[in-house]
Amino acid sequence: MYQVWRKRLLSLSNFNILYYSALILAVAVIVYGGIKIIKTPYAGFFWAFSSGEIYQIDPDTKATGLLSINDKVLAVNGLGPKEGMVFPGQQIGDSVEFIIQRGQQRLSVSLELVAQPVNTLIENLAPLAIGLSFWFSALLIIFWAQAKPISRLLSLFLMMMSLILSTGTLSGYGNPWAVTSFRFLMWIIGPLTLHTHARF
Repeated sequence: MYQVWRKRLLSLSNFNILYYSALILAVAVIVYGGIKIIKTPYAGFFWAFSSGEIYQIDPDTKATGLLSINDKVLAVNGLGPKEGMVFPGQQIGDSVEFIIQRGQQRLSVSLELVAQPVNTLIENLAPLAIGLSFWFSALLIIFWAQAKPISRLLSLFLMMMSLILSTGTLSGYGNPWAVTSFRFLMWIIGPLTLHTHARF
């Protein structure tokens, strides 16, 4: 088995370094995203980092009685909704002050950060798990399929899908580099999808 894999690696010649660097980058983003999500404390609700609009509230938390859908987060401990989304410097058990816009009224709401419930954690990690399956499929194709342009193209497409899912998930947590990467990849995936489909 080792000889087969070694032969695959060597057969890719100049394509080798670029492709495997991208593979390592993709799995690194997935692992980083998983760690980031697991470590991020939970206030009981989610908001859009760009607008601050609350779009989901966990009914089993204190946030239910204090907040409403379509309220807008203006500040999190003095930070903007984008910067405060991952609660920098805060840990489970800390209290966080939210400045909320509700219609014409501004409210100050204090909530204690808790660990994410298992169902919420699974839901947040699901895109990364799907991205990992795309990454693994790309790896299998390039190792076991012949080193032909069509195999490389399909593998590249799957790897791009993996990166889109992982950076898209991280961008939802307000990571600036993930937002930029996700937007860039969204420009590329359309033409790549059409090209891959046309080649098949």
